[in-house]
Amino acid sequence: MASPSLPIATEEELRCLPKPWFIVDARDQSEIDAKKGGAGALEGSVHLPLNIEGVPQSARPTTFEEFKAKLDASGIALPEDKAASIVAHCGRGGRGGRLTSYLRDLGYENVLNGGGPGHILQALDDDDTKQDG
Repeated sequence: MASPSLPIATEEELRCLPKPWFIVDARDQSEIDAKKGGAGALEGSVHLPLNIEGVPQSARPTTFEEFKAKLDASGIALPEDKAASIVAHCGRGGRGGRLTSYLRDLGYENVLNGGGPGHILQALDDDDTKQDG
């Protein structure tokens, strides 16, 4: 199944996605440790690296079947509710877009590509500011 990588959601689109969010981080562990994309692991997120053996997607794109095998092996329990709000991300949005597409292929309806953690945190900060003010 060849699914396109989906574009990064705007901050407004993220703010409009109902909370709570199930956040899936597609970065490699070394990228999380280095805070690629503006932050380390986001609170409450699950880690499911999309790369196969650390090889970048540009050199070796992960297929849907490989993603599904990684998901099954990870022990991560995705929400049972296919209408749950899910935000997928990586460092800048490439793998997040592919992960968003694959999650939609699994039947999830409310999945957005959050880009990188900094973009997600900005949307959350803006949302908190608007709610407080």
